[in-house]
Amino acid sequence: ALHACGDLHLSMLRQTARAGVPALACSPCCYHFTKDAFYDGLSRAARETDLRPSRDELRLATAEIATASTLDRKLRH
Repeated sequence: ALHACGDLHLSMLRQTARAGVPALACSPCCYHFTKDAFYDGLSRAARETDLRPSRDELRLATAEIATASTLDRKLRH
């Protein structure tokens, strides 16, 4: 098990792909803790879109209903 926070999941996925690992289970979280201003997907399908969420937009994914502020819940909705 790995808490793949921020860019750690990107590094792990790239390294395992280069190593030819046949299967991997990963639970990335905290996407907004990234060095880049925008998130670029890794798949070919993601790279072919114009979808490039910002850190603020990525942070909404971690705004759980039980722990989020009223503003975060409103923004997420």
